[in-house]
Amino acid sequence: MSGQLMQLQIDSGKRKVSSKLVGANESTEQVNRDSERAAFDYVTRQLIEADASGNRDSAFFTALHKNRDLWAACHREVSSEKNKLPEPLKELFMSVAEWVEDHTVRVICGQRDASALITVNRNIVDGLA
Repeated sequence: MSGQLMQLQIDSGKRKVSSKLVGANESTEQVNRDSERAAFDYVTRQLIEADASGNRDSAFFTALHKNRDLWAACHREVSSEKNKLPEPLKELFMSVAEWVEDHTVRVICGQRDASALITVNRNIVDGLA
């Protein structure tokens, strides 16, 4: 996510994901890429652990909501006029974020499992490596 980059922070105590746009330069870009990767990695590990338990308990729903918050933050940042990503890439990323929202609702309702969310997040983590 070059140009204007997203800096993501996860406050696990408050179960909150926040983000902000920062100007890009080479060192800032790497720091932000690492922050983005760490945020996706953290949320993905939470999803994997909660899904592996087989329980639809508070840990499972908390992991889903953290993932939803992360993707909502990404959607906000990518859709910002200040974001300098090329329009086709913005549209693709926003489309994936919208799919994540839709799929998350289906998981919460018991219509789907979380494996596709985990796969998407792993692909993002790998892409940010």
